[in-house]
Amino acid sequence: MLDKLPLNGKKTYVVAIVTVIYAVCGILLGDMPTNEAMMLIAGALGITTIGHKIDKSKPITMELGETTFAELRTFTPNEDPSLQE
Repeated sequence: MLDKLPLNGKKTYVVAIVTVIYAVCGILLGDMPTNEAMMLIAGALGITTIGHKIDKSKPITMELGETTFAELRTFTPNEDPSLQE
């Protein structure tokens, strides 16, 4: 349902706001214990901070000459291509 809306990266924030509203309403109506509501609110705030950091971070790019993880794997002496004649 939310994937059809034109939110452009704001879905995390919408879900967090709805979670906080749900928790506050649960406290005010007496349907939810306060400690459970506070855990929901803390989780919602954690999701928004993680979402903000992910949005803010740059994509990882490799520079010319860097080695990849596949190139760093170890060889036994019989398998090492540089030792073979």
